[in-house]
Amino acid sequence: SKLRVAGSNPVFRSKGSQFENPFSFLPIMIIDSLDNLERYIALHPKFEKVFSYLRSLDLNLLEVGRLSVDEDFYINVDCVDMRPLECAYPEIHFEYLDIQIPLTATEKMAFADASEKFTLRESIPEKDIAFFQEIPDSVLTVQPGQFVIFFPKEFHSPIIGEGKIKK
Repeated sequence: SKLRVAGSNPVFRSKGSQFENPFSFLPIMIIDSLDNLERYIALHPKFEKVFSYLRSLDLNLLEVGRLSVDEDFYINVDCVDMRPLECAYPEIHFEYLDIQIPLTATEKMAFADASEKFTLRESIPEKDIAFFQEIPDSVLTVQPGQFVIFFPKEFHSPIIGEGKIKK
C-alpha cells in the first residue's frame, strides 16, 4: 500500500503547523517491521492517525484501488507484475511521503539520496510524481510484514522482483 501523507522535506507541513525535520542532513528513508510503526509517530504530525488507521485494517483484505481516508492521506492498493532492476526507473514525490507495504511477496526497492543528480524523464505535477532516467545503486529487500517510508524528494524504485505482488 502506498499511503501519501501531506508533508515536505526538510520542513514537514501539516495544516497550520510546521516543524523542522531533525534529520534534514540525512536521507531518512525508514524500513522496519509493521509491529514497530509506533516508534516513528514523532517524525510527522499525521503518523499517529495514519498508523492507527493501518492497525484497524486487515491489509490483506483490502481491494485493489484507491481508498481516500481523508484530505491528508489515501491508500493505493495495487496488484502488479514486478520488474527487473534495469527497468526500475526511480520516482520522487515533492509534497507527499510514500509508505510502501508489500502484502503478498518479497519486493526489492532501489533508492538514492535526494542529493543525487538524476535526469528527469517525466514530471506529472498534478499527481505529485516525477520519474528519472538513472537506476539507483542501492537496493533493499522488503518482506511482507515490513514497511518502508520514503520522504519527499527521496528517489525510490519499488516493485523490483519477479512475479506478481499485491501492495
